[in-house]
Order: sequence, then C-alpha cells, then structure tokens
Amino acid sequence: MTTNADTRPRSAAHPWRAAVALGSGAALVAGVVLGGGVALATPALAGDLGVYDPPETTAPETRAEPLAAGVVYQVREGEAVAPSTAAAVVSKAADVPIGTLAAPAGDGTVAVDFTTPVPASTARAAAQALAAVPTVAWAEPNYLAESAAAPPVTPRDEYFREYQWHLWDYRTGSVRGVALPAGGYSSKALSLWPRTRGNGTVVAVLDTGITPHPDLDGRLVAGYDMISSRAAARDGDGRDSDPTDEGDLGSGTTSSWHGTHVAGIIGAATDRTGMTGVAPTARIQPVRVLGSGGGTFADIAAGVTWASGGTVSGTTRNRTPARVLNLSIQTEIDLACPEVLQQAVDGARRRGAVVIAAAGNAAKSALKSVPANCDGVITVAAVDRDGRRTSYTNTGRAVDIAAPGGSGADGTVSSYVWSTWNAGTRSPGEPTWVGMYGTSQAAPSVAGAAALLAGMGLQGQALEKALLSSVSQFPAYASGRCSTRMCGAGVLDLRKVLVPLGAAKIAGTGAVGQTLTASVPAGFTGKVTGHRYRWFRDGTAITGATGRTYRVVAADRGARLTATVTPRSTGSFYARSTSSGGVLVAR
Repeated sequence: MTTNADTRPRSAAHPWRAAVALGSGAALVAGVVLGGGVALATPALAGDLGVYDPPETTAPETRAEPLAAGVVYQVREGEAVAPSTAAAVVSKAADVPIGTLAAPAGDGTVAVDFTTPVPASTARAAAQALAAVPTVAWAEPNYLAESAAAPPVTPRDEYFREYQWHLWDYRTGSVRGVALPAGGYSSKALSLWPRTRGNGTVVAVLDTGITPHPDLDGRLVAGYDMISSRAAARDGDGRDSDPTDEGDLGSGTTSSWHGTHVAGIIGAATDRTGMTGVAPTARIQPVRVLGSGGGTFADIAAGVTWASGGTVSGTTRNRTPARVLNLSIQTEIDLACPEVLQQAVDGARRRGAVVIAAAGNAAKSALKSVPANCDGVITVAAVDRDGRRTSYTNTGRAVDIAAPGGSGADGTVSSYVWSTWNAGTRSPGEPTWVGMYGTSQAAPSVAGAAALLAGMGLQGQALEKALLSSVSQFPAYASGRCSTRMCGAGVLDLRKVLVPLGAAKIAGTGAVGQTLTASVPAGFTGKVTGHRYRWFRDGTAITGATGRTYRVVAADRGARLTATVTPRSTGSFYARSTSSGGVLVAR
C-alpha cells in the first residue's frame, strides 16, 4: 500500500494494491424498494480487491513483418483505370475495406489505402492482383515507416509508458495473426495533443465523488454531492456542495473509489510524476451520485441536470456547466431507461452537452442496462489491449463505440486500465494509482476524447458526430472479435482525427498574372495522404480553382483571395484550415 512518503507503484518485492475485478466500477445493480418502486443503483464488484505484483519489464514484441497502409500503383502511359476499379481489385484481393480511394502520390502514381494497416504480405497479394490489370504499369505495397509507431508527443509522467497502454500502446508486430497498428488499439489520444489537450473543457464525472490526489487536485472545478439519503452519503447530511467521496462500501465490502479512478482516466495532469489522462488540460467536475448501497435514478438524473447547467431545486447554480458528462454506471437486472433519467439526458443535450455511458458488464444486450439504453447517450463497449471484445462487456445495437476497458484475464499490467485511486478501505486514505477493468474504464476514454474535440470548438451534435467518426475498424480475429453489430462504429482511434496544427498560408504576390500557393506549414494531426484546395474571391468560391496554386486574373482586382486546405486520408473527421487574412489583389 502506498503512503505519502512513497506514492509510487511498488516493485515485485513491495506489492502494489490493485483492484483486479471491479465491474463497471460504480457499475449499478438495480434493485426495487418494495412499496416505493424506486430503482436503486448499487456498486457491483466482479471480484474481490487483490494484491498484485507488477512483473519485471519484458522485451517488446518483435514485428514479424512490416505493415502497409495499402497499395501504390501507376497506370501505363496513354492508358487509364478508374479509381473505383483499382480500389475494388485491391479490396477483393486483400479482403479489407478501402479507406482512401485514390490519393495522388506524385509522378503519376496513385495510392489506394485500406481502413487500417495490414501485414505486408497481404498488401503484396493485393498489389500483384492490381498489377495484373492490363492498364496498370506496376503496383506495390504502400509501406508504413517505422516512425509511425511512435506517438507525436510522449508524456513525461513516470509510469506512462509501462502502464498506460490505453493511451498509446508501444508494442509492434502481430497478435494471433493480426498486425498491430501504430499505437495498438489504444485511444491514441497523443495524436491530438499537438493541437488540443482538452483546453479547459469541463467534463462532469457522475460517480462516487472524488478523493484528493496530486494528479487531480489542480484539475477540478466546483462539483456537487447529489445524494439525497444521509445514510447513503455517509457525510451526515443529504445534498450539499461537497462532492468528496466518503466511501461507497456496503455490508462486508471496501470502498471502490471508483469516481477517482474514472476522473484520472479522463483528465489526470501530465507532469513528471504519476500517470496522465486522455485530456490532461480538461477540467473535472465531480458530481457525487453513488454512495453506500448505490444511488437512486432520481439523484443521478438531478446530477445530469445540474452538471449540464440545468436547474435543480435546493442546489446552488452550476457556474461551470460541463460540455461532456461521463456515466460509468450500469444496472445488472434488465431495466428500461427510467423517464426521470431520460428527461434529464434530453435536457442536457438541449443545453449542448454530450452524454457518455458505459455499456455495462453483464455480457448481455446493452438495451437491458441503464443508462446505456437511454436515448441520446453515446454508449461504450469495452475491448482488451489487443482490440478483442471482452468477455464481460454488454453489446448490441444500443452500443455506439468501443474503447479500451481491459480484460482482467490475468495478472499482467495489460489486463487493467491504470489510473488514480485511493488507498483507504472504509474512508479516504492516501492517494495512489491502481488498475481496474470494465466498461466503466472504457467510457472515460471516450469522454476524454470528447473533451479533446470540444477543446477545438466542437459541441453538441457536431461533437457527437465527430466522436463517432473517430474510429478504426475492428481487428479480424478468428474468435472474440467485435463487429459493428455488437460493438458500435469501431474502436476509438484519435489518429483518425485530421485537424490543422496552424493556419493555412498563401505565398506569392497579389497582382494579376502572379501565381499564389496555399499550404499549411505546420501540417495536420493524423495520417494525411493528400490535400484538397479551394480558392475564394471575397468569400465566394472561384469556379474551377481547386489546385494548390492559383493564377491571379483580372476579375480578382481589388478583391481578397483566401483558400481552404482540407486533409485527405483514411480519417473520417477533419477540420478545414482557412488562410489567415488572405491576399489583397492590387487594382
């Protein structure tokens, strides 16, 4: 157990306590109070707390063969082949969907890229099939450089690289015949850090509350204790403005400190100590809705309303409404979304908030678990470190997206998602870090991703759409694989978000007959294979002006010329970059 004098993970000789099987953490078990008909939410532990010795660091996997993004080809001189035809041949030969149809690669060559990288042998077979087309001069795999396996930013936090695989997985090679993409099946949050780390976005964590922790203390905004029952709150009163987690222990159990763990996954500070969150400059708003014996849906609904800026009678006004709400909560018995909670979710979304919910850990349809089955929430299933469906996750058409949740399958670091925690048993003790697994751990990765996107100005439905587009295809394992039918749109992958790291620039002189060139000197996040250009005269698109360069004509005299540069890639969400100020053409 850690202490103030030694708050680091212990070596094998000094065990580090780990929560090895907390379900959705504050995963809810719905019960019915006779006579009142009130649905109660209670913490559900999938197993006892245990002691775990981190193993010695082992050598990284070696890559069996290089990875390729797709196929590059060139058409014979004087001949032609439709991009759709080339893509169809490549896709059929590799049995992998196409992400980028045709990206010019220079000197008349064109790239066709898959939705996710494949082993070189697969790409070679596809290239051979394309080279057999009579009008194609040659085709070869579009190999990925080794540097693609490194994140663009490496956090300085001392335990990041060894423990936080859910942020960036440094392994290379393949697992069960499936090649690992750069960053593995982590959230790849580091890909967006050069542009945004959350930028002050407020994320509400509706959970067991918060305990003091050096990785969180500077990241908090005022929260609320929404538990109306004195007995459940364990702090001597009902609702108040202090969201401190007093412990959610029940009969014969210890406290889970689940809210602290979830908060750290979202927004733990990045510094030289401890661990980091997905969005380390987001602000965490702890809203306590689960206490001893759980919490009622009335309290949870009040928390949703208050956190999103709505009015809850008897409470103080929320001066920092959250743009993102995380509910790592479930019901183990089958239950439809209560009207009180549905109305609260509807109200939160009308106020511009995005609501993220855990799918639940009962290995059943998420349609039977609350709040996963509420309309309008983004429901998150869990995959393990290898991108496989976990044995416990709820699935089905209520699920929108999957994210790293850990497996709990064995005693290795990679079985758990590691984050901030508390060493107390009945009441708060010393701050520490611990590993848990569950859809409770998957949901905050998505909430953190939402905070990153919100930090770029997205909100409401635009943020929801962008979030659900930031995914990779599920890996094709022979067994235990996810599918869109079971696990939503795909695995969260923030490398798919393509945004400029700076403003576009226009080089050249604003005079008739001169040539202007548009570019984004700072580049873009994500894997960009090409660009689209659009030129404007006083804000109106110029017909046919869609190249990187533009030759100034007489009609431009006295006008201001601007340009947009849009990245092209397998990424499915992008933001355009408009030239800063543009160029004023002389009369």
